[in-house]
Amino acid sequence: MTAQATYYIIRALVALVAIPFHEAGHALAAWLLGDATAKREGRLSLNPFAHFDLLGTLCMVFAGVGWAKPVSTNPRNFKNPKWGMALTALAGPVANLVLAYLGMVAWKVMYYWAPVNNATIYIAMFLRYLVLMNVSLAVFNLIPVPPLPYKESDPERFRDEDDTDWHW
Repeated sequence: MTAQATYYIIRALVALVAIPFHEAGHALAAWLLGDATAKREGRLSLNPFAHFDLLGTLCMVFAGVGWAKPVSTNPRNFKNPKWGMALTALAGPVANLVLAYLGMVAWKVMYYWAPVNNATIYIAMFLRYLVLMNVSLAVFNLIPVPPLPYKESDPERFRDEDDTDWHW
């Protein structure tokens, strides 16, 4: 197998982990805050097929930028709709950062204690791309531009139109 093929296969496997983890983070936060919409739609799952958009996943693997099916939320189901949407939007990037941290810890443990062979080399490549893709997803999703999720947690949304005070 060529190095290029190995690279894309590992990126595809990382996408099978990172994208569902990100989207399930949004769904879990919404559910914990009182909105069961994502759970009813089967999105409170780590099943990759519940979250993948075929074209978005292919773009993620081959171009480095892609997308998944967005998690549906209904702000009216939250006790505080502004906070609910903000926390739900932040949950995906936080999930990615947690997964990146766990991948980094596993990578370091393997670096110091695993024997060097072909399997550990491929596992190290997987963990490296897992960390890189998750950090990239987290940072990219924190850009407050529609239709990205973080636009819902834009601080300007917490300001009353006729008031200069912040309402957190």
